[in-house]
Amino acid sequence: MNKLTIPVTGEGFIFNLKEMLSVVPDNKWVWAVLEFYGVGIAPAGLAMPDFEERLRDLEKGWLLSWEELRLFANNLEQVFDCFIVAVDSVDKIRKPIEVDEPPQNCFIALEAFDSHEWIIWSDFPELLSPFSVLRESNG
Repeated sequence: MNKLTIPVTGEGFIFNLKEMLSVVPDNKWVWAVLEFYGVGIAPAGLAMPDFEERLRDLEKGWLLSWEELRLFANNLEQVFDCFIVAVDSVDKIRKPIEVDEPPQNCFIALEAFDSHEWIIWSDFPELLSPFSVLRESNG
């Protein structure tokens, strides 16, 4: 699994989840929010602390379509920590057990770490390259 890191902040700019998703192609993947800590509007009308708490109990995370994930991202003010994966079937979703453990069996994984950096994981160079351009254009 290859990874690319992008600082959360650039010159007068903050990369939020919405910006990260802007370079992901439209898709029919299954998206799973495995971990999340941030500020904004949570899915399903939940208060954000309730959403964050429920994620801890969900083995496969909170499942979203591409459209639902983009809507969630558009309603976020800030992401402190998160781990989101895209897979082709729910049975491939695996929560990482160890810190810095690369995700498995996914097209792409987006990890925000401590409001400091985004880590993008993928085995597909064509999915990582737009993030490199994003990093260079705003870094």
